[in-house]
Amino acid sequence: MGVLSSKNSENAVDDAVRHIDSLHRLSTDKAKEIIDAMKEMESHVKTLISEKDFLKSKKLEFDKKMINRKDKDEETISEKHSGASNSSSCNIQWNNKQEDDKYIPQGTEQQMEFQYVQSSNDTLNERIQTLENQLVEANEIQNDAKEKYKLQLRVLNDKLEEKEEQHKKMNDTIEKNETKYRNLKEDKCKIAEKLHRESEKLRLLENQYDVRQNTIQSLKLEGDNLKCQLEQKIRDYSLEKQKMDTLIKKERNKLTDMRLTIEKLKNDKETTEKNLTEERKLLQIKIIELQGKDKFSTGHIALLQKENECLKIENNRLMTKAKEKKHISFHSVLKQPQSDQAVNGIFDLLRGQCSDTEFEMVEESKRKKNTPLLVVLYNLSRIADDVKGALYGIEANSDVALVVLHSKDIKKPSEKILTEPDFKKLGIIVDMNFLSAKGIISDDVTDKAIHQLVGFINKF
Repeated sequence: MGVLSSKNSENAVDDAVRHIDSLHRLSTDKAKEIIDAMKEMESHVKTLISEKDFLKSKKLEFDKKMINRKDKDEETISEKHSGASNSSSCNIQWNNKQEDDKYIPQGTEQQMEFQYVQSSNDTLNERIQTLENQLVEANEIQNDAKEKYKLQLRVLNDKLEEKEEQHKKMNDTIEKNETKYRNLKEDKCKIAEKLHRESEKLRLLENQYDVRQNTIQSLKLEGDNLKCQLEQKIRDYSLEKQKMDTLIKKERNKLTDMRLTIEKLKNDKETTEKNLTEERKLLQIKIIELQGKDKFSTGHIALLQKENECLKIENNRLMTKAKEKKHISFHSVLKQPQSDQAVNGIFDLLRGQCSDTEFEMVEESKRKKNTPLLVVLYNLSRIADDVKGALYGIEANSDVALVVLHSKDIKKPSEKILTEPDFKKLGIIVDMNFLSAKGIISDDVTDKAIHQLVGFINKF
């Protein structure tokens, strides 16, 4: 920011100096134009004055010639008529008017020459008068122009003084700005060093950015592959869903039939209970009657007792007939909420697979002997290491089932990979597909694992 302000101040100073120089040149050119115009006017006036003087001299010469001509004519006339007494016979007369002082010759040639000279004299007089008028007008114009140019010169001098004052102030400003510029130059050097350090940091960051871009690109490719796999899984899921819908409909129909059967059994049970109650009443009546009589037949009483016992057994069988209960326990090494997703998903699938069996989840700490334990883990890297970590603190026995969760395609079943002796002691090893966003994925692999787990649990 400091560098930009110094550059702006330098540009402003340069513009001001250029503006003052241009004004100075403009005022100088204007003054030169005024001086040239005044010189031209003076030369024109001088030309008019010289022309006037020339015409005056011409007039004086002409007047002298006329006077000489007059004298010569008088001498000639006096010589020709010196002896004549009668002056009336003379063809030439002189006008004796002293106030005009004009010579008027008589005779044709002299008169014409005189008229020509007189007309020339009049023309010269008119020309002189015109020149005098022009000279007066030129003097007036020159005076007006001088006043105008003097006024312009004063204005220009005032402006020039004002600009010189501004120039002086600008010089002071320039000196201050030069000081600022030196300070800014030092700051610029410091900033340049800082920028160099920042550029080094930026270069390192760019390298890191390139590495991250490459990583992002590889992750993007992996994401595209996963997307393709996901689309394939979605298509497979749609097909499986259609199959599952068909199976669910069948199971629902079976469930409806079972409910009808249960209702029928309940009705039969109520009917049997009513019948038993009535029979008991009848038996009691009969017993009372038999007690009132002399010892009734022992064989008949034993038969009735047997019948009563059979009815009791049948009643108890109908009363106690219910779903078979199975206790199972879970051990999960997943973090929450994935652990609950996986355990609840497996538990729901087991209950859906066996409608006639009631599964009850038992805490691992309250687990009794011969209660199946399902160890749930997620395959992260090396499956053997993951399984060892999941089985840490658990004794590998036939009542322990290992459930391995996968988020990618299963190339080889875990049972064929885990071939160590400790792993062979386990009751069963199954694989299931699992996603954090959806939980347990219902597909062929998972369905097969559920069937295997049901068979494993039914052993206990």
